[in-house]
Amino acid sequence: MNRAFAWLDGFVTVTAERLRPNPTAPVSAPWPAPFEPLYDGANAVLALSARRHDADPATRRAVGDALAAMAERSPTLALTTAARWRAEDGPAVEPLLERGLRPLVERRDPAALRLAGFAPEAPVRVGELAVVPSTITIGEPIRIYLRIVSTATHDAGALIDWRVVERDDARIVAGAILLRRTLRPLTALALHRIIDTSHPPARWPAGQYRLVVSVNSRDDAAADFSLRRR
Repeated sequence: MNRAFAWLDGFVTVTAERLRPNPTAPVSAPWPAPFEPLYDGANAVLALSARRHDADPATRRAVGDALAAMAERSPTLALTTAARWRAEDGPAVEPLLERGLRPLVERRDPAALRLAGFAPEAPVRVGELAVVPSTITIGEPIRIYLRIVSTATHDAGALIDWRVVERDDARIVAGAILLRRTLRPLTALALHRIIDTSHPPARWPAGQYRLVVSVNSRDDAAADFSLRRR
């Protein structure tokens, strides 16, 4: 165990170049090289757990990044570790878990979303949604306007994403995360997004489309629009 903590101390205070047994060997992503000996077994979890309360923000960020690498290679271990930290520390650990579980959050893993503070049942809704104009010439931008409303009386995590689908076959044409934030109680937030329809041209044939906006992986609002040729 002492050896494991020594490696973690080295990650924070010494350069990765000095820590690598073979300085000429490349660092293999996504797991940071200094944590490689800690990965398998309990040593990794023990070392990261001991450092998650460190007073140095850089150390806590390093713990989050190491947890993210663990999530890529062993999602079950990362989720189990995150669940224990959440049970022990409460909501205070959510910023670290959001950083550490981001690979799983981006895949909309239900357990990761909840642990990172993005519960699907959170009282956060899309109050208004509009695509302007509703008929767009191919090559011109799509302008999205929406209003996010939190009716919670406490802080609430909001992961807002959008996707454009073809109305005939539901094929996803484009999509991205629009917002990842903790909203203050009783908050209303106006958002604006511009989507380029010129690249690549094959992605945007003329036809009928639907914009779907999700809150914490829950489809919450939709708006229809059409694309026409010049």
